[in-house]
Amino acid sequence: MWTGNSTSITFDNENAANEYNTQSLLLSMTVTTNPANADTYSPTGATYVECANIAEFLNLEVGTAAKLTLNNAQVNGTYWGGTFVEDATAAVQVTANINVARNDVLNGVIYLKRGQDDFDPDHIIPTADNDVNTSLDQVTISSNATLVPTLIDVNQLTDNSNMSKLVEVEKVTVTKPSRFFIITNGQGEEIQLIDQMNVGTYDLNDFVGKEVIVTGVFTWNMMRWAIFPTSVQEENTTGIEDLTVNCNEDADVYTITGINLGKADVNTLPAGLYIKGGKKYMKR
Repeated sequence: MWTGNSTSITFDNENAANEYNTQSLLLSMTVTTNPANADTYSPTGATYVECANIAEFLNLEVGTAAKLTLNNAQVNGTYWGGTFVEDATAAVQVTANINVARNDVLNGVIYLKRGQDDFDPDHIIPTADNDVNTSLDQVTISSNATLVPTLIDVNQLTDNSNMSKLVEVEKVTVTKPSRFFIITNGQGEEIQLIDQMNVGTYDLNDFVGKEVIVTGVFTWNMMRWAIFPTSVQEENTTGIEDLTVNCNEDADVYTITGINLGKADVNTLPAGLYIKGGKKYMKR
């Protein structure tokens, strides 16, 4: 903190206008106390907590400014409420104004503020919000990547650790008891299927009453668990594995960090995420 007499004060500010608000944000300030001796005082700028991955970012207190490193972070989808970004450790809904598209992969550093959507106190959605220095200037974007979903059982779906992740759920039946399409887990919890991202070439009406495989982003929407689908297929049209891995035995198993475990049986491995035959498997 500086106190005293000055001959001039110079402010460096930035107009942070966006579609939601307009405000002027102070970036730096220089106080000149003796121009003959070039005697100046420059207060330090904002302090950022460095996060090596999304999981570390999610552990921050709400409102904390962060310098987040994105390492092969996949963009699971975008919609009016934000962008879903996932790395090997976790996923987050980014509400900051960043120009990316589904199937992009991000590498580099981005400045974000830890936020949360607490519209429903029982289902708080972690978010990454705008900071004055939020930009993609230090991020490399690779387009048209193949996104890998996490294969999970429908009874594990409503675990908060899956929030904002791209998930794949097998052997679920689509119903439409009212205006919404839903699937239901073994505890009777309903998960809405909502076409928010408009990426599918399917009509959910065609799947009502059928057993399907649903791929999409898991979130909380309209006071209910929800999946924003990216793909819906009838169960008998593909050979995708169940959570218990018992085929495609020729494929090697990899940890989520890329370590090759050879032709291991996923069912016998410690709890964690594994990749086999191009699919993610969650062993609990």
